[in-house]
Amino acid sequence: MKSIPIQNLYYLLCYAWDHLEERDEIEVADDGNTELAELFARVLVHGTQRLLKRGFYRDYHELQEETPRLRGRMEFTPSVRQLSWLKGRMVCAYTELSYDTLPNRILKAALRCLMEANGLKDRSKSLWAELATLYDHLREVSDIRITGRDFSRVQLHGNLRSYRFILRVCELVHYAILPSDGSGTRRFRDFSRDERMAALFEAFVRNFYQRESPEFAAGRSNPVWQELEALDPAGMSHFPRMQTDIELRRGTRHIILDCKYYLNALSEHHDRQKFHSTNLYQIYAYLQNLQLMHPGRAFEGILLYPETGESFCHRYTLQGHGLTLCTLNLNQPWPGIARDLKALLAEFPQQLPGSSSK
Repeated sequence: MKSIPIQNLYYLLCYAWDHLEERDEIEVADDGNTELAELFARVLVHGTQRLLKRGFYRDYHELQEETPRLRGRMEFTPSVRQLSWLKGRMVCAYTELSYDTLPNRILKAALRCLMEANGLKDRSKSLWAELATLYDHLREVSDIRITGRDFSRVQLHGNLRSYRFILRVCELVHYAILPSDGSGTRRFRDFSRDERMAALFEAFVRNFYQRESPEFAAGRSNPVWQELEALDPAGMSHFPRMQTDIELRRGTRHIILDCKYYLNALSEHHDRQKFHSTNLYQIYAYLQNLQLMHPGRAFEGILLYPETGESFCHRYTLQGHGLTLCTLNLNQPWPGIARDLKALLAEFPQQLPGSSSK
């Protein structure tokens, strides 16, 4: 699979994270020379500068110290243990507003990783200097080793909404950064080729249609297996739960769209290329069960793959349902991606060319 151009990757992330307002605020060169670390650096510099103007997030932390001035709550047990009264002091506990919060620690760690990114300082000294300046603004924040669990610990309540997009970027930096090779520099893995992109690709397509095709109601659902009855009480619990990726509905027209972020859209079978049978069985199960649940609707299925080699868009009818299997070229200029996604929703012909009428 080819690497997705940096500009397209950035636009895709803005849609996937539902932060389209960020899309045009950062200039991303479309010359093929911008690298992943540089993209992340520009996004974090822009976002951190905005946080700096608003004021970094602060929260109350409880501190405990031995002090000659009574403050907050007196702690008698540690005072006795330390013989504080002999020194004219008491151990007191009190709360204080601090910038040393988990969101700021995550942000500082991401800035540090980007400052250590291999070659970034040589390619753009001014960008590296901006990272260093912002890093220094967070000098009151602890330097910690970030783990994947730290991101799930952040609760994005009202005061932290302005951190939502930038923390998403920090998480991607944390995932993409490779351990230091001993030279003090770090390399980035191209995550656009791995399984993490599958969820981003699906979210991008869903949010693209929500934003750009408002005539369709976009969402997802859990189709229920129809005409299914377990012959023993425990049997039903072992049956898999269905969940669609994307559903688009307008009037009686109902499209089930499944995104498949595969290295190869086709599989080899007896020296011939075939569609992945599991994908077809899955979309077929959705169509059949949803049709039984909603007999008044016209259901169609779409299987969408990123283009990795051969480009195709094949349309079929399957037991009365329209079925499209198509690739999306993520390496073309962005307007072409938007055009191709909208073209997928064109009305399905009542009769395909070359088919015989009944």
